[in-house]
Amino acid sequence: MNTTRVSTLQVPRTPRASLQSLLAGAAIAGMLGVSWTGCTFGWDSYDPRLGGAGGAGGGGAASTGTGGSGPSTSTGGAASTSSTGGAASTSGTGGAASSSGMGGASSSSGTGGASSSSGTGGASSSSSSSGGTGGAGGGPIDCGGTSVLTDDFSGNDPGEVLATYGGGGGIASRTGGEAVVALPSNSATYSWGEFDSNRVYDLRGDSVSIEVTSAPNPTTSGAVWYGAGYKDNYVGIYEQQGVLQFEHVLAGSQTLLKTTAYDPVAHRHWRFREDGQTTYWETSSDGVSWTAMAQVPSATLFPMNLVWIWFGGGMNSGEASPGEIRFDRLNGGGPPKEKWCPVSSFKDDFNDGVQSRAWSRSWEDSPGMLAETGGELVVTLVPNAEGSASYVSAIAFDLTNSSLLVEVTSAVSSADGSKTRIALVGPGAGVEISELQGQLHFSFRVLNGWQDLGTLLYSPVEHRWWRVRESSNTLYWETSPDGKAWMSQAQLSPVPFPIEALDLYVGSDGWAAQPSPGVSSFDNLNLPPP
Repeated sequence: MNTTRVSTLQVPRTPRASLQSLLAGAAIAGMLGVSWTGCTFGWDSYDPRLGGAGGAGGGGAASTGTGGSGPSTSTGGAASTSSTGGAASTSGTGGAASSSGMGGASSSSGTGGASSSSGTGGASSSSSSSGGTGGAGGGPIDCGGTSVLTDDFSGNDPGEVLATYGGGGGIASRTGGEAVVALPSNSATYSWGEFDSNRVYDLRGDSVSIEVTSAPNPTTSGAVWYGAGYKDNYVGIYEQQGVLQFEHVLAGSQTLLKTTAYDPVAHRHWRFREDGQTTYWETSSDGVSWTAMAQVPSATLFPMNLVWIWFGGGMNSGEASPGEIRFDRLNGGGPPKEKWCPVSSFKDDFNDGVQSRAWSRSWEDSPGMLAETGGELVVTLVPNAEGSASYVSAIAFDLTNSSLLVEVTSAVSSADGSKTRIALVGPGAGVEISELQGQLHFSFRVLNGWQDLGTLLYSPVEHRWWRVRESSNTLYWETSPDGKAWMSQAQLSPVPFPIEALDLYVGSDGWAAQPSPGVSSFDNLNLPPP
């Protein structure tokens, strides 16, 4: 049985162009393979699946009260070693986080910030910078899990949920209300097509499923696959020549867990599920009742709080009648059961000198433009050349009743042709603060155009901190000299576009060759001083 394709599945090849074009340029770079350490996610404070503190101050009790038992290497809200997690107290003041402090520790008083109308809570007190983001005052909410990801393939993907790829004449497309991989007849090379999630999701305590409505001709080498993970670490379901197999790959080493004769009716739906202790490979005839085909302890796998989802198929050369591969109803195809986490839940002090997988969609036009140096993110524009570089979040965030702030320790040259920026950008939407030509710009994006709401002369001292936030259907662009006292520089009401799924960009652009274009340096992302 040919396993060429399944044994070489990689992190989805998200094109840099689809990211960078939202801001400026248009080149393509591959996905960066980076290490796990680096950032702190405070979303355990919001998500009861993960054993958070029921809100980092002021939150309600977790739904199970038992805490999550994510992989020991995860920084995202693994419960304490006793697996009792941080069930909030009955008064809703928030329980203790795990011993590492990464699970959203409450403030020193345990009360957190005042809740917002959405229940995401206010800013945490000074002692909570290592974990939480304030109290989830209205009670914890599910966020950031694979349940955010749904698609019925009936339209043209206005939310830019999935990207399509292909090779050797294979074409992946949305056709007739399904996701279709068309394989060419008598191809001279290996042919394949694939749908990849544009963002990553948290599989811990969640599940993700796909309906396989048509598999390749079983008399050919045609294969269909479904995976969740990253780079050389993933869980997979794979069918070829009438055999269905369930497997996982760890550091590139493939383990076959089970094979069975493929029944296109009984095995019409495929699912991965994780319950805090065990990861399951499951099938179903109707997408309602599921049968576990394989299972392993989650602790023996890889951290599952940042995984890509992909599905597709391929075949060897020379097949006369490979047939089509068709998929439908990703995660049931209905409305998402969850939402993205508040942007304030994502923090990075850039102290470890490593770009984490939380920034795995980042790009640089020239090697060495991006670096975590001296406890800061440093973006160095190339002298006498055009080029851009940006940290880009692997997940999306919700700006509703939330905020993004960062300390800008240095900005690029005030000469024409270079720019320092932070932005939250989604399909047809975006907010940005940027410095160019010595001016600070407060901008928003509607459809594909950016507009300035205001500008002012940039002062590296007075405008050392930048913040964008939303409250009561109003967007605010703000600056501060110390990260404490904030001045509103521009505002927009009502909010003219959806802000529930925005990608985070921190970087610099150089579109004109300069002898000394300068350096942009950032620190303390969502970590204001006490």
